[in-house]
Amino acid sequence: MKYIKKGHKFTFKESNDLEKRREIVQSYLEKIKERAHDPVLIRAEPYGDSTLRPINRIMVFESTLGCIRVLMSIRKELQLANQQSLFLFAGKDLLEIGSKVAYLKDRADEDGLVYISYADYDVFGDLSDQT
Repeated sequence: MKYIKKGHKFTFKESNDLEKRREIVQSYLEKIKERAHDPVLIRAEPYGDSTLRPINRIMVFESTLGCIRVLMSIRKELQLANQQSLFLFAGKDLLEIGSKVAYLKDRADEDGLVYISYADYDVFGDLSDQT
């Protein structure tokens, strides 16, 4: 099911040409080859005009982990409040949290990275005014 009408432009892709991105991915794979079996490298950026800050690193996940670990890692990195929801998109689709990270491998870009965009939504409204 499609949730995003237009594609998201990733600043990492725009600021690094394909060859540079492939070098970065290869460097990561060399560093983790002893520790990670079948890794999936993920680059996550805020979608559109989201108020969330960017995560300026590549995250590595074992393909056997659940996508919920990706969500939890991004939430922790962003230090989100409990009332904030976080939505992850792989391409134009909402990320299937119940699936394995391995399912994202099919969505890897030609540079070897899986690009995920994220957006927030305050599901309980603004609680700062309440006393």
